[in-house]
Amino acid sequence: MVGGPALVLIGKYFKKRRGIATAVALSGNSLGNSIFPPVVNFLLDEYGVRGSMLILTGLTMNMWVGGALFRPLSSFRKTAAGLKSVMNERKARDQESTGEECENGADAMRDDVLTFRPVIAEKAKHHQNFHEGMAPKSRSSQESHLESSSGNNKESKERKGVGMCLKRALSSFDFSLFKQAKFLMFVTIASFGIIFKLVLAYLPAFVVEKGFPQAEAALLLTISGVLDFFSRLAVGFIADLKYLKVNHLMAIGVLISGTATMFASYYNTYILLVVYSVIVGLFGSFFHCLMPVAIIDFMGLDNMPKVLGFVSVFYGLAVSVTHPIIGKINVF
Repeated sequence: MVGGPALVLIGKYFKKRRGIATAVALSGNSLGNSIFPPVVNFLLDEYGVRGSMLILTGLTMNMWVGGALFRPLSSFRKTAAGLKSVMNERKARDQESTGEECENGADAMRDDVLTFRPVIAEKAKHHQNFHEGMAPKSRSSQESHLESSSGNNKESKERKGVGMCLKRALSSFDFSLFKQAKFLMFVTIASFGIIFKLVLAYLPAFVVEKGFPQAEAALLLTISGVLDFFSRLAVGFIADLKYLKVNHLMAIGVLISGTATMFASYYNTYILLVVYSVIVGLFGSFFHCLMPVAIIDFMGLDNMPKVLGFVSVFYGLAVSVTHPIIGKINVF
């Protein structure tokens, strides 16, 4: 829920340097992968599971700060801010001059009000006595009718508001995109692209299964995360140079890291596992890092939020299905 809007805003904020901007934004993932494995091990040793979860929850809540900084592009324009300040100054001057004129006229009107106050009070009293003697029952019936009418209007407005919210939410899903071949291509790629996330998810268990301690498994994640951080910045910079197309860079990353993963069962020494972590760290991020840029290149900036939303949905579905499948395969 946080990553999607951030990528959409980056696509709107940047045009010339969109690749490096996206890479910098997504580099936080690799930075976290390199820092948090040893940090989590330390927290588990010092505070246990419950204490570690409380601390990690507090760290995660920093996303509130990032979300509070999301702004539309127009809010950053200095010209709008300057024009607003000029209008405020002009309005203040007009109110000041108007206040002086009203103060001069108020002194003259005060004497007239004091002169006619007794007459006005007498007429108001007579008018009040007349209405209190004539229609007390009518007033109570009118008040009850008004209360019931206001209650019905409030309920109807609430129903209308809920209906508008649901209609607006459903309208954000543009199902006409499923008629486009390029969109179906992105959905398919996203569904199978979870493999690169699964590598880091199962690498610690794979290393421990090979007979190495948990600390060395965490070290492999740190190595992969550090290289992934610099790799994202480098591939974003290369994408902006336009020497290679974005989809070609994605294909290179998938080919190299995918080939290395195919032979993972033969990595029986720690040196080979380190080499594998280096390869995955250097090339495994090409796919996810350049996906938002590729969506804009193929589908356009206007369709980017909708396409990215559907891609995230199918990516999540693929993840939820793949983990149980891997668990069943591991049993056999």
